[in-house]
Amino acid sequence: VKALDYWHSDERNEGYYLTAADSFDVPIRIRGDIDEAIPSPTSQLIDAFTKLAMITGNDELYNRTLRMAAAACSRVETLLYGQVGVVAAASIAQRPRKLMIHDKEGSLLAVANGIIDPRRVDIRIGAEPSPAERATNIIIDRSTDAAWLCVGQSCLPPISDPDELRKALL
Repeated sequence: VKALDYWHSDERNEGYYLTAADSFDVPIRIRGDIDEAIPSPTSQLIDAFTKLAMITGNDELYNRTLRMAAAACSRVETLLYGQVGVVAAASIAQRPRKLMIHDKEGSLLAVANGIIDPRRVDIRIGAEPSPAERATNIIIDRSTDAAWLCVGQSCLPPISDPDELRKALL
């Protein structure tokens, strides 16, 4: 993120250009807002920043991602085509999902792996608290298997039953 900010950030720190700041042979610096055969660079950055913010629990990065998504949506709202990636990534950024799992038996993990959700980041809880865990202020009882589903910045109570987890994820 630091390298991206240094070389590609815009003047308002709300997005990125495709060309680096030291590209003096380019007459104008363009953004990558338009989807082609693959999602636009802007949509991929919004998605990556959303996931990074969820994994690290970095609220500053999350708020910055929301500003980046809003600025990108503002730029693409008048396009006739090629804006689906930005709109989809911005939608996910508004209500991302994080699933933290502490599961020695594997039954909860099997449920999570069976329900694919591009909005969700799955974090396997180990012996030591992760940054995401510390950021949510959840105290995890590592003596029992459980999963915590967080939507946006709010987390549900722990779920220990695989069928209940399935219902929550659908």
